[in-house]
Amino acid sequence: MAISQRQFDVLSEMGIKLWQRKSTPVNEAQTTTQIALTSDAFADIQNTVLFQDILLALALTPDQARLIDGHIDLGLINWQFDNTDSCTYTDSQLVTPTLEKITESSELKRQLWQVIQHQQV
Repeated sequence: MAISQRQFDVLSEMGIKLWQRKSTPVNEAQTTTQIALTSDAFADIQNTVLFQDILLALALTPDQARLIDGHIDLGLINWQFDNTDSCTYTDSQLVTPTLEKITESSELKRQLWQVIQHQQV
């Protein structure tokens, strides 16, 4: 809990010592970092079979996929790549590992298809 300088001064005047953590615990959500796509990487992704299959499953055409602020905008869905090892869909945001990582892992492929099917993305 953070306190203001005034609160700190008052507590110090009262002789109350404050304990502070040397380091803050790392939240699991903080350990993941979003991977921002470049236009070249997006062009490469668009040519992959997996990406085309995903668009087909979502009833979208390649023209409907656009690169905006480092993520793929699919209309009602914002698809972001992350360094996680799971696929999630929350509040119209699909977060997955990179397509290369998904392509190499049958478990990640299965998880992605389940997320798409379960959420009716």
